[in-house]
Amino acid sequence: FVYTKTAPQASDGTALKLGDIIEIEGAYGVYNNTDQIETPTSIKVTGSSGDITPVDVSTANLKPGSVSAEMLESQLVRVKTVTVTGLVDAAKSDDFWVTDDGNACSGTNPPCAHVGGFFYDGGTKDGKPAAAASDTFTSIVGVINGFKDTHTLDVRTDADLTK
Repeated sequence: FVYTKTAPQASDGTALKLGDIIEIEGAYGVYNNTDQIETPTSIKVTGSSGDITPVDVSTANLKPGSVSAEMLESQLVRVKTVTVTGLVDAAKSDDFWVTDDGNACSGTNPPCAHVGGFFYDGGTKDGKPAAAASDTFTSIVGVINGFKDTHTLDVRTDADLTK
């Protein structure tokens, strides 16, 4: 995770694109239990054909606060053939729980994956990412966000949710 305060761009002002290979310099830091590079001092694009294929994982690997979720922090992952088991807190967020094993779950026991929208819309309650209980997705792609060890699978756009 790289904290830039603004839209990501190279030091020369060029906007970064998915697949860009970059060379980055900055200070390592931890913010609310998330490892990050804080305020980079240099970002250079060195190529444009980087592999952006997500790592396939099971929802059990994404149990909030687990060792396996911690190891996947800030990585792009994909869960496949998942069912929405419910909303995390419908009054406050659009976040939802998913499972890929068919068992009923509503949080961490038994484990579910918590899908959020921090990268999508800053976690704003606005109906996106859109999901309702019993919805099914062929796949969900996102970045594992370790903020305060809550570990969410944060989608980036509607394209990350495949029905």
